[in-house]
Amino acid sequence: MKKNLTIISLLSLLSPLLLANSNYKTLQTMKKGAKDNLTLNTKLKSYKVDGIVNKANIISFNIGGSGTFNMIPNLDLKINAGVKFRRGSSDSLYASGPDSNSDFYLSEAIIEYRPFERVRLQAGALDQGEIENSFVVSKTSFLGIKELVSFSTFDGELTLSAQQSIPNSKNNSNKIDKVEDGNPVFFFEEITYKKESYFLDTTLSVGHFAYDQLSNSSANSSRFYGNTITGLNESSADYKYSFIGWTAGANLDVKIDNFTFGLGGDYLINTAADTDGNQDFVLNSKFEIVSERNTTGLSTGLYEVASDSTPAIYSSSYYGNKNMKGAIITLYHHNALYDFNSKLSFRTSKPINKSLYQDKENTIYMEIRKDYDIL
Repeated sequence: MKKNLTIISLLSLLSPLLLANSNYKTLQTMKKGAKDNLTLNTKLKSYKVDGIVNKANIISFNIGGSGTFNMIPNLDLKINAGVKFRRGSSDSLYASGPDSNSDFYLSEAIIEYRPFERVRLQAGALDQGEIENSFVVSKTSFLGIKELVSFSTFDGELTLSAQQSIPNSKNNSNKIDKVEDGNPVFFFEEITYKKESYFLDTTLSVGHFAYDQLSNSSANSSRFYGNTITGLNESSADYKYSFIGWTAGANLDVKIDNFTFGLGGDYLINTAADTDGNQDFVLNSKFEIVSERNTTGLSTGLYEVASDSTPAIYSSSYYGNKNMKGAIITLYHHNALYDFNSKLSFRTSKPINKSLYQDKENTIYMEIRKDYDIL
């Protein structure tokens, strides 16, 4: 599959336009660079999974750091990394359950160059959590490059981005004596519009994605998480469908006095799969009570993640990876003064299509997070 990334050309064409029409900082301001900052991130979380195929009782403590460091004018180093300590039990009939092992995490490690105020070029371990659509990929990091151009329009902020990266997952081998088959690549382009006002906050997005050259080993792992796979073992396993498609999303928050009412959703379609199992969607709602220092809210979500919309091994376990549908309800609280967050979630899900490797699951998730500013 050959993929023309037309948005890269669009970004190149827009750069002179931005130079001519945007109010850029003066050269003296640009030379100052970004101010260094460093935050200590701590998180305590616990989750219980109750199902026929998967059962788990796990507690996890994460500690790490995130920061931005100005190397030279207009060149920053951004890092978000740490370690996860886990204890508990995880039982799965097909090795598709939650991970109970301790390990390191690297959410982001990039060099960002800003040739102009509204143009950013990034290279390194890219944070996929920045993608607006929740179905394209899980919140992990991929090695790659990314281009972003943003400008003000319609009283909001319009951002065009494109990335070219190499997917990885917990199943990819890091051993020097093993060479993985395939040379997976991931392309994603997105246009995002955000506007904040006294009464209404709006976020709109549309994107295009493609996965290519996926390995037999990733296909074999993906069969346990909901994809349609041909072949009976790792050496012969292959995805039945390719993965090329479109995404769309919208979120609206209405603010009335100390209350916020939110509605939104995400949608994804894999146009390379001529099957009913090629579309994902989620419909979200929320209600928040907001004060100067505290935000307390309740959110709900109804979702369906089809069997062949995206590669299961790279998809989010938040929705049960692939071939699942269900509902999520979350109670959460944020204290801005102490940068303290807590939440309690309950998810119930079941397979869309009958599967040997999947069954009904109920999940309870609790989390406490506290950040400390160091720089």
